[in-house]
Formats: sequence, C-alpha cells, structure tokens
Amino acid sequence: MQALEAIRQQIDKLDLELLEVLRKRAIEIDKLNQIKQAAKQQAYDAKREHDILNRIQSDNKSLYNTAEICSIYKSIFKASIILQHRLRQPTED
Repeated sequence: MQALEAIRQQIDKLDLELLEVLRKRAIEIDKLNQIKQAAKQQAYDAKREHDILNRIQSDNKSLYNTAEICSIYKSIFKASIILQHRLRQPTED
C-alpha cells in the first residue's frame, strides 16, 4: 500500500506541473488572441490545429496511443478557443 500511495503522490505532483504548464499556455493564448483580434482574425485556425496534431502524433513517445493523445490535445484546443472567445467579449464596468 505504501507503493500505491507513493505513486499517487507522484501523480499529484505531476498534475500540479500540468496545471502550471496550462497556466503558461493560457498566457500565451491571451497574447496570441490580442494579435489575432487586432488583425481581425478568427480565434479558430483549422490548419494550425491540424499541424499541431500531426507534430504531436509524430513526437508521441508516451504510453498513450495516437488517438488518446489527439483527444487530449483536442480538449486543450477547445478550451483555448473558449478562452479566446471569452477574452474577446467586452468587459462590463
């Protein structure tokens, strides 16, 4: 049981690292969104998403198969698009 708990603690630490990476990614998404908005570009870029998925698939060296990795990234993309749309909404003062 101690081994199980130790592994769970390691997973908890990795989850915190993932949250930090996602926080940093959101900051970059905000910067990207500002540039896109100034250029009157849409938040969603299908070609960019396709290119990232292709790169991720070829770089995948995890125990997750290609479909699982793509599913994870598609969820990240969806959240990023939602974030961009939310950031584009005028704020109420």
